[in-house]
Amino acid sequence: DIDYTFALEMQPGEAGEVVINRFKERLQGYYVEAKLEGVVRYSRIGALLSSTSGVKDYTDLTMNGDAENIIIDEDEYPVTGLVDPGGGA
Repeated sequence: DIDYTFALEMQPGEAGEVVINRFKERLQGYYVEAKLEGVVRYSRIGALLSSTSGVKDYTDLTMNGDAENIIIDEDEYPVTGLVDPGGGA
């Protein structure tokens, strides 16, 4: 599982749970590409997060506690674990 933590600033009127669910849905779509490449790219996750509807800004993004790419073994498929939007605050 890949755990994500970050500090999140949402657009006015947006509900945190709704925004996080949108981000999780976008992650699922990206995982198909990541599996083919054999890597979950930190830069792509940041781009997905910042372009998720309802997100105004974010800081302190980590994936499994680090700010670096995650290599996926050939027999693995990326799975979302914890998504903690208060992790950087």
